[in-house]
Amino acid sequence: MLARFVPSTSPCRQSPGDAIRRRPAFTIPEMLIAMAVTLLMMVALGRLFQSVGKGMQDSRASVEMSARLRTITFRLNDELSRCTAAVSHTPSQGEGTGYLVYYDGPLSDATMLLTGATPRPQDELLDYRASGRYGDYDDYLAFTAVASGDSYFTGVVPYGLMTSRYPQQYPPGVQDATSPVTITSKYAEIAYWVQPATNPAGGIVLNEDGLPRQLNLHRRVLLIRPDLNNINSGVLPGLVVGGAWPDNYRDLAAIFQNHDLSVHRVLAPNGAPSNLVAANSLSDLTAPHNRFGHIRVPGNRGPLTGLGNPTQMTSMPVLDLDGPGSTGTFLPTASAAGLLGRPVEPTSGLLSSNYTLTGFRRGDDIVMANVLAFDVKIFDSQAPVIIHVGADGRPGSAPNPNDPAYYGTLGSDDVVLTPNDPGFLVAIRSASPANFIAASRGAFVDLNYVYQAAGAVQAPAGAGNPILATNLAAFCNTPFSGFDIESALPFRFPTSLQKSGVYLPQATSGSQLGFYQPRFDTFTRNYEFDGFRQGPLSGNVGTRWSLLPSANTDRGNNGLDDNNSGIVDDFDEQETSAPFLSPLRALQITVRVEDEATRQVRQMVVTQHFVH
Repeated sequence: MLARFVPSTSPCRQSPGDAIRRRPAFTIPEMLIAMAVTLLMMVALGRLFQSVGKGMQDSRASVEMSARLRTITFRLNDELSRCTAAVSHTPSQGEGTGYLVYYDGPLSDATMLLTGATPRPQDELLDYRASGRYGDYDDYLAFTAVASGDSYFTGVVPYGLMTSRYPQQYPPGVQDATSPVTITSKYAEIAYWVQPATNPAGGIVLNEDGLPRQLNLHRRVLLIRPDLNNINSGVLPGLVVGGAWPDNYRDLAAIFQNHDLSVHRVLAPNGAPSNLVAANSLSDLTAPHNRFGHIRVPGNRGPLTGLGNPTQMTSMPVLDLDGPGSTGTFLPTASAAGLLGRPVEPTSGLLSSNYTLTGFRRGDDIVMANVLAFDVKIFDSQAPVIIHVGADGRPGSAPNPNDPAYYGTLGSDDVVLTPNDPGFLVAIRSASPANFIAASRGAFVDLNYVYQAAGAVQAPAGAGNPILATNLAAFCNTPFSGFDIESALPFRFPTSLQKSGVYLPQATSGSQLGFYQPRFDTFTRNYEFDGFRQGPLSGNVGTRWSLLPSANTDRGNNGLDDNNSGIVDDFDEQETSAPFLSPLRALQITVRVEDEATRQVRQMVVTQHFVH
C-alpha cells in the first residue's frame, strides 16, 4: 500500500533556492552612502581633470609668451647690433651714418608712484612691492640699420610711385596706381613704441588706475630709398602733404599709412617745411627734422600757443607726442610738479596715434599685444648705487645705528638701490651717511631720471628740502640725469638740453614749459652751417628755428671768436647741440608681457653695447 505524500506547511522548512530568492535589497541609508561616495569620487576626478587642464593651459601660455618674447627680443638685439649711427660723437650729414634716438617719457618702472592720490608709505617703497599693473611703457626708440647679407628689409608702396620712377619694371596700367607693391632696401629706419589699444569707436578704455586697459608694442620699418626721388627735382613725384603750412604741420603722418618709405618734408627757402615730400637717404636722416615721428611745431600752435607766430619761428624738431585725454597725460596732477614747484612734464610720452596703421593695414605694425612694459634704459657711468637702511632703521646688524661701516653686512636688512628703484625716492631725501651710503657708481637708468615726473627720484617734489638739494648735487649730477648743479639755466638743466631745443618755456611764464622731451639723440652738426638761424630768440630760454633773416646765422661755424672767449667757434657760440653730450655706451630694453587668460607675466631683457 502506497503512502500518501502530504506537503509540509512548517515555516521552518525552506529550500536553498527560496533563501536566495528572498534575500533583502539595499537599505535607503546604504543607497545614500553609496551615492555620496560616488559623487565625491566624481568631484575628485573633476578637480583632477580641471587641475590638469589648467596646468596644460598655463604651460601652453607660458611657452607661447616665451616664444613671442624671444622673437621680439632677438629681433631687437639683431637690429640694434646693425645700427648705422655714430653714437660716440655728433656727426655731420656728410658722414651719412643715419641716427639713433631714445626718448624716455615721464613714466617709470616705479608704477606704484602713479596709483592713488596719496604717497606710498616709506616701508612699502623700500621693500619694492609694486602695486601697479604696468611698468615703464612710454619710451620711444628709433634708429637706422643695415640689413644682414641678402636679407633685405621689405615694405610696400603704391604701385604708381614705382611707375613714375621705374616705368620699365612697373609699367603703367598693369596695376591700379594705389595698389600696394612690395619693394626692398638694404637700409631702413626702424621705430619701436607702445600704443594703447582702442575700441571700435577709437576711444581708449582706461582701468581703475586711470591707465590704459591694454597696450600693444608697435614697430615700423621704413625703407631708405633715395633713388625713388625725381632726378631733376629731388622729390617724390606726385606725393605732397595735404593742406598748407602751418596748419598742416602734423599731416605727414598720413603718408605713412600706405608708404613703408622713409620720407621727409622739403624745406622752403626760409627753412619752413613745404608740402613737398622727398625720400630720405642716410645723410638726410642724420638731421632730426627728417625722421619718422618728428615735427616742427609752428609758433602759436599746439604747445607753443601764445609764443611767437608761425611765420617767424618754429620749434626745433621734436617727437609728435599726443597723450590721450583732455590733459594729454596719464599722470595725476600732483605728480607733474617741477623744480621749485614748476611743471616740467605736462605731456604724455606716447607717440601720436596718427602714426598707428589703420584701415586694411590695421594691426600690421603690432609686434606684441598685452604689453606691460617697454622700458629703455641707458648706461650712466656715474649713476649712484646706494645702500639704504632697511626696516630696522640701522646699518647692518650692528648695535650702533650711525656707523656706515656696517652697511650691507651679512644678515642685515639693508637694501641696495639705484635711481630706478622706488626706494630711491625715500633715500635721496634722507641724510647720508646716517641712512645710506654710495656703494658704487654705474648703472642702467632712465634718461633724465632726476626730473621724471613719475620716476623714483622725483626731486622737484621736495625742492625746499636742504638734504635733498645736497644729495642731488653729491650723487645725481651725472651724465644722463638731466640735472646739472653748475647750470644757471632755469630748472638746472644742462646747457646742451637748451641748445638742442627739446624744451621751450610757455609764453605766459618762463617758469613753466610748453613741452619737454628729454632724449638721447645722435643729432647733427649741420645746424651750424645750414644757412638758417637756430637759437634763443628775444632773449628767451630754449632754442627755436627762426624763419626770418638774421645776421647771427651759423656763428658756431664762421671761423670767428664771436664771444671773445679766446676760442674760435667754441661751444657757447654754437646754435645747437645734441641734448646729451656723453657718448652712448649701452642700452638695455626690457619687454614685459601678460597672458590675459591665465594672468601670467613674463619678461626678457636685451642689452646692446656700443663700441667706441
